[in-house]
Amino acid sequence: MNHAVFGRAVVLAAVWLGAGCGTSSPTAAKTDAGAADAGAAPACTPAKCDDGSPCTDDSCDAAGVCVHSAHDGIACDDHNACTSGDSCSATVCSGVPVVCNDGSVCTTDSCDPASGCVFEAHDGVSCLTTDYCTKFSTCSNKLCVGVPVDCKDDNVCTDDGCDPASGCVHLPNAATCLVAENPCTVDDFCALGACQKGKPKACDDGNPCTTDYCSNLSCAAYVSYGVACDLDGNPCTEDRCLGSLECSAVPGSALPCDDLNGCTADSCDPKLGCTHVPLAGGATCADDGCTTGGSCDAGVCKGQVPKVCAAGLQCGAGSCAPPGMVLIPGGTFWMGCEQVPGALCDATGTPMHKVTLSAYYLDRDEVTVAQYKACVDAGVCADPGPNPWQALPAMANRPIVDIPWDQARGFCKWRGADYDLPTEAQWEMAARGDCTTNGSTADDPTCKAAMRAYPWGETAPSCSYAVMSDLGKFGCGTGAPLAVGSKPAGDSPYGLHDMAGNAAEWTLDWFSFNYNAFTAPQIDPVGAASGSSHTARGGDFAGNSYQLRTTYRMGTGGMVVGIRCRKTAP
Repeated sequence: MNHAVFGRAVVLAAVWLGAGCGTSSPTAAKTDAGAADAGAAPACTPAKCDDGSPCTDDSCDAAGVCVHSAHDGIACDDHNACTSGDSCSATVCSGVPVVCNDGSVCTTDSCDPASGCVFEAHDGVSCLTTDYCTKFSTCSNKLCVGVPVDCKDDNVCTDDGCDPASGCVHLPNAATCLVAENPCTVDDFCALGACQKGKPKACDDGNPCTTDYCSNLSCAAYVSYGVACDLDGNPCTEDRCLGSLECSAVPGSALPCDDLNGCTADSCDPKLGCTHVPLAGGATCADDGCTTGGSCDAGVCKGQVPKVCAAGLQCGAGSCAPPGMVLIPGGTFWMGCEQVPGALCDATGTPMHKVTLSAYYLDRDEVTVAQYKACVDAGVCADPGPNPWQALPAMANRPIVDIPWDQARGFCKWRGADYDLPTEAQWEMAARGDCTTNGSTADDPTCKAAMRAYPWGETAPSCSYAVMSDLGKFGCGTGAPLAVGSKPAGDSPYGLHDMAGNAAEWTLDWFSFNYNAFTAPQIDPVGAASGSSHTARGGDFAGNSYQLRTTYRMGTGGMVVGIRCRKTAP
């Protein structure tokens, strides 16, 4: 209804008093008109034309008919709480439906036209949430509530937290820490989210006769047997830790000063160490027994006449043999170790028994990496794998190790039909000498006592004689074998190199735990008839003094065992 025409309606009411409102027929109009003329009341009034809609303008036209004009676009109220933004359109008041969504998974959302949005709670039921920092969520007070996730990883080197969008976060830090598996380091530190080892805990007590170590953060030590020490500052004596905390002089020991030059006088000066004084000119000399007629000139042997060997042989260590080999003449020796006071024996090397051997040839040196590679390249030997002292060209002259027994024997057989591994008896006589080389005879009762404890004699092992473990450091501090023949002072009586240390060597025999089955005199024995493993001899670069004895035996192979071949002598 338009209230602007209200005044006009009053006037008309005065004119048309008593007239009806609405659409009339033509006849009625005329009648009404006539009545008007006669002073009758008006038939249409604004009050009677009001249709109750806020979206129309209500009026009477000139003929007294109600007119309802649309009033679109104006604000209105449809009295419905579930709509908003009500406005008129086509004489109707209507609005946009209200969206009742509180964003909670713990309510049922609806709308009441009288009161508006209604959010019905569902407490106690399980619910899902996008918050990765909670778990086991349930509805409570219209909210999805869970138990906080424990993000602690028990790592001192991370700062632990939680990101609702992704979950647990562990950020590396720089805190101090302690490496649990190695409690003997100090100043351990955190880096890259892990505890890194710091400096080793210093445990050196300054005593060369102890091996110092750390255990659970505390320093400890044990007595080192046989390691080198310096008792008197005299380089010409050998001092060792012999089972006590004090350094002791080794009885009968002397620094090996032989330079293998027959034209020098070799000696040891307590202040200077080894000296090599040239002999006077004209002194006779020889070159390892393979020349004659030589004479010394300013410390050099000159004018030698080479020893003549048969075809296919060459002179070495005073005898004719195949290249790289030495003739071991037939002889008699005592094999094994006798359990007497002061002797370094174990059950595997007893009892001591007499053995006689026929002549044979034996390699002067242990088989090298380069020599074994030639067999691999020929398609006969298996590749031993990348041990650090085998893989590099610089290691070519070091002994091949970590070779199984069958592959070691296969290498020797590849060299010729009359090549093989030495028997234990052949290996041991070559290492310690027979009765003759030790200044006795086969029937002399002193021969048994003359058998050498080490290839060079009775002097305790050191890095002057063998490639061994010195002060707990393998390979004389290098951690690996050295080039073959590096320790000539430790040669056997026949001039064989590295019969103690560097690499242990396979023999042909099966391993047995003692020599009880061979106590009677033996001739060319071949050891036990069967067994579960074969015997290796000679100690190795990781061996101690005890393991470098000529009687020491091993029933296992591994990364310290190599090859030395023998050949049948005519």
